[in-house]
Amino acid sequence: MLNDQTLTIGASGQRNGTGPARAGTGIVRITGAGSLYNSDPSIIPPGLVAAGLKPADISPVARLPNGVNGTGNDLLIGLVGSVTTPGGTNDPGGTGTLEVSAGGRAEIQDAVVLGRDAGSIGFLTVDGIDSYLGSGGFPTSGPEHTMIIGKQGVGTMSITNGATVQTIAPGLVANTGAPTMAAAIGDTPFIPGAPATIPGGSGTVTVNGAASEWVIEGSLQIGGFTDNPTATAGSFTDLNGANSLYTPRSGQGTLNVQNGAVVDVNLQPGVSPNQNGVLFMAVGYLGHVQLSGGLISIGEANNTGSNSRGDQTQLVNDGVIEGTGTIQTGVFRNRYLGRVLVSAGQNLAISATSFFPTNPGPNTFLPLENFGLIEVVGTQDARATLDFQRPPGDAQNPRAPLVNQFVFTNPASLQFSGGLISAQWATIRSGSGILNQGMMAFTAGSNIIQSRVDNVPGVGVINVGPNTSVVVEDQCNGCAPTFVGFGNTFRSVDFFTLTSSGTITMPLSIANPNLISAAGDLGISGTIKISFAPDVIADLTAHGPGQSYQVITFGGQAYQTKLDANGIPQVDPMKIIPDCTGINLCTVPGLGVSSPNLAALLGPSFNNIFPVAQRIGDSIMITFINPAAGGAHGPDFNGDGFVNNLDLAIWRANVGITSGATVLNGDANGDGRVDGQDFLIWQRSIGPFPGAGSGSGFANGSANVPEPTAVALVIMSGLAWLPVRRRRAG
Repeated sequence: MLNDQTLTIGASGQRNGTGPARAGTGIVRITGAGSLYNSDPSIIPPGLVAAGLKPADISPVARLPNGVNGTGNDLLIGLVGSVTTPGGTNDPGGTGTLEVSAGGRAEIQDAVVLGRDAGSIGFLTVDGIDSYLGSGGFPTSGPEHTMIIGKQGVGTMSITNGATVQTIAPGLVANTGAPTMAAAIGDTPFIPGAPATIPGGSGTVTVNGAASEWVIEGSLQIGGFTDNPTATAGSFTDLNGANSLYTPRSGQGTLNVQNGAVVDVNLQPGVSPNQNGVLFMAVGYLGHVQLSGGLISIGEANNTGSNSRGDQTQLVNDGVIEGTGTIQTGVFRNRYLGRVLVSAGQNLAISATSFFPTNPGPNTFLPLENFGLIEVVGTQDARATLDFQRPPGDAQNPRAPLVNQFVFTNPASLQFSGGLISAQWATIRSGSGILNQGMMAFTAGSNIIQSRVDNVPGVGVINVGPNTSVVVEDQCNGCAPTFVGFGNTFRSVDFFTLTSSGTITMPLSIANPNLISAAGDLGISGTIKISFAPDVIADLTAHGPGQSYQVITFGGQAYQTKLDANGIPQVDPMKIIPDCTGINLCTVPGLGVSSPNLAALLGPSFNNIFPVAQRIGDSIMITFINPAAGGAHGPDFNGDGFVNNLDLAIWRANVGITSGATVLNGDANGDGRVDGQDFLIWQRSIGPFPGAGSGSGFANGSANVPEPTAVALVIMSGLAWLPVRRRRAG
């Protein structure tokens, strides 16, 4: 059937032009191989051309004008009123159904709209191998020359059992530079800088089964989408989405991709990525993407190297993306309102192949960015896995030597609370690493990070819940975990650095200990902030000072840290932390211990006791000392009664401190600095130190330990894993 008109299925109107409007119900089936409906007058099958048939012979009736939505022959399924005469405010909506099955074909010149008006319902089913529906591409302006599933009413489209739907965006929107929208689910297509003026509807699209495919030549919108109202047309100036405003007028959209089905979002023919803004899939606040073994591909791969999709190809999420499957894009941005959810037994892979920019700025598109919430929540019997994939080589990555590092950013330094990765019984993979500037919270079970982690000092937060373990199967740089409760384990398989400006927050217990562990070398500097369980208080009360408790272990050597050119702490092989084994008092240079509740818990008789960090063999121990009864005083910095190379190692590790230093840091003359004057005092005093036991170098019986900045805690719970040994000295 060739039809030079708009096809309307399920409208409403008056009977014989009089009386109240009535809702109509329409059903059209195009089924069977060779069945064809075509509404494009410019397309004549070759057989008819050979027979001499002309376009005028196909439709002797003049084309009906589409006065509401411009020109072009549309497919309208479910509307109020008619194509030429819209219904009134209280008119009912019609219900329409189109079925294309068993090899049938429908070729629509212009728009396909399901549930055009409030109260209307539209159903579209394309089912079976060789079944096909194509639409769009009519060169005109305006929003309703695309495919809209549930514009103001309710629309449902299913593509199943090997069927294909091809949706082509209209011609370029003149003089606006706006992205060319090919399809919208649940609302009017978004145009930057032009908020929607009508309420949205509700749309659902399901693509199910191997060889089932929705080919979209242009951008795709799921749910009502908005951006900063001051955004420049054709771009997203509000990159993080913190200023995006959604109202109850926003439409709801759902995309289900299941069982080997594919949704392929590409540019329409003849359009380059930079010609008309970005190619994007935009998921609004009420948008939902559910993957169940399907693939969503945004942009076309090419043969120009690893950068197969550039930063003009984007997935922008303000809604919910969840399930098992794969998403391929150039740039992935989970914005402030966005949520990515991977549940028990699910495995979600997100591939972003744009290059990491050489000099990223505040408005730069990075390949992988999270400003919102990412939840990877499994169970003991069914883990959850989230996999961030990058190309194997990125020559523009400025943070070598490790290729493809520092491209997954988790920002929290902005003026809103965002950038949270929450995990339990989870595996998180990122071949290019994780740069944490927000919060990573591990709330239960055993969790594995199969990538390098770089935690930005003073910004990034890592929380580990009770009876929860975290294993980083690579380097963990600048990691300063906060332990909430007891029974926590944080382990790095490769070398581990604790940030120089961060604070490790750790409740201390004997029966249910916490532990930080590095399988390789350990770089450490900063502060341990500890609180005390009742069993520790009882132990100290019973035994007095000299008790030691293990908090950190390592398998290689222990060093102090230094910041690299990118501000990330790295181990410094020139500053080995001395081993305090067999020494009465020896501290870890650069690492203080804060315990604000110790005096209150132990009472006045323990006012002179304070904790210090010591390296004992392959462990960092917290030791409680009473300097009034003896101990370090300059230049006997470790308090063993001798001035020797062990004291020189402490001075060398801390030389350069300009204020707040104590004898434990190598300040021999008490001026708060560690400098050449202290070295000269040490040099003149080599040998047995006669003043040992005087307790000098401590003000009012307590060490000058740097006070940590406050770190917000989250309340977390979980199950026990990995027992941790406790060792006590003295």
